[in-house]
Amino acid sequence: MGRPASQVDAAKKKIGQGARVTAEKARSGVVAMSDLRSTVDIETHRAAAARPTKNRLLFETFGRTLADRLSKMLAEDDSAFRLGEVETALKDITAQEDAETVARVRFELDALSTRVLAWQKRLTPTSKKVISLLDRAQKEVV
Repeated sequence: MGRPASQVDAAKKKIGQGARVTAEKARSGVVAMSDLRSTVDIETHRAAAARPTKNRLLFETFGRTLADRLSKMLAEDDSAFRLGEVETALKDITAQEDAETVARVRFELDALSTRVLAWQKRLTPTSKKVISLLDRAQKEVV
């Protein structure tokens, strides 16, 4: 399994930047011909380190996929369809076992709600979190 096309294109761009800088240095006489390969590697690494995109892209892709899954949960998924079927059958339920099954479904929905609220709380930024030293230094300068 290969990498996504966006990552491949970003890597090609960084390699191209490294090669361009190396070619400029070679033309100006700063880099010897015998050092071209290693200089391309070094300049490519510098170009990649100058603007890190890999982690940002990975997290962005991960977050988008997670948000898409959450948006469909109990809205467009199989569980939503099944809950609709249970709702339709409510008026016809007479057996004690069926009523207990509905009670169990309601219990599990309540437990799910509790877990969702706990995750919302955990993912909400608070003012008590540690701030970056750079942010603190900039605020002290102002």
